[in-house]
Amino acid sequence: MNKVPEEKWLPIDKTHLACFIVDAAGSIGVSSFDNWLNGLQAWHGYHDVLWCRDDEFVQLTLKGARKLAPHLSTHDPRPPVLIAHLNAIYDIMDFQNSYDAACWAVVCTAFWGLARLGEITVTSLKPIDPTWNVQQKALLTWNEDFGIKSIMVWLPWTKTSQWGANLILTYEEELSCPFRALQQHLSTNCDLLDEAPLFAFFLYWGNHPSPWEGTNPQMVQKLGCWSSDAFYLYWRNTQLIIPEHVHKAAAERIEAGMVGYFDEVSVEAWKWWQEIQWGQKRRKEHRAE
Repeated sequence: MNKVPEEKWLPIDKTHLACFIVDAAGSIGVSSFDNWLNGLQAWHGYHDVLWCRDDEFVQLTLKGARKLAPHLSTHDPRPPVLIAHLNAIYDIMDFQNSYDAACWAVVCTAFWGLARLGEITVTSLKPIDPTWNVQQKALLTWNEDFGIKSIMVWLPWTKTSQWGANLILTYEEELSCPFRALQQHLSTNCDLLDEAPLFAFFLYWGNHPSPWEGTNPQMVQKLGCWSSDAFYLYWRNTQLIIPEHVHKAAAERIEAGMVGYFDEVSVEAWKWWQEIQWGQKRRKEHRAE
């Protein structure tokens, strides 16, 4: 592309775009192709110029390039993290150790709060940015409504909201209870600077079911601060999750005295199942391409 005259950069014609795709074919993955083309599309959109991505010639070139994507550029979904895994970690933790207490709090918060690690931790030793990183002086709201203990943590930034969002952690009857883990961390690592990261720790030299099982999917979406249905992409063990929710929905309808196989809940459950199946099929086709 460096040899293309500047006056032909915008709008790019289909021949140069196809050459650009062919030049990278076999060296990058499918998602990289999509990201590059999305960037070009945004650039054209910024300048209010139409471009040729939807051209048949370009689409055929892109289809061929996707088939040449390196095998290692795509991976099967990772297996789910289970409560049993957290219990195994719990068994090797020393909660009198400040480092262990902080790490355990991060693990439990991310797991039960459905949080992304980048939203609750920092990535370097550089001074943290309070507009992005949660600090020791973060707004923590401890509640006990209807006999249920919970804590609400204000995150200044999330992947889906640059204006921040509340992370809600409830008391769980598990070793990995996030409520107790956060309490333990704040007790062990007390007296830190207000500007320090929330999960900072004192360093002493020489020492060192699914969370939403049975929960309505819309509640999972809300807890995870997802603004779209993209969170379905991260589901694992759908062969166990779907039947459980369909059965639960039907049981609730029967208990309420509203029986009928093709009633409203059955129809909605069927639509939901179809959407999941369609999404999985599309991802398999996408990887095959």
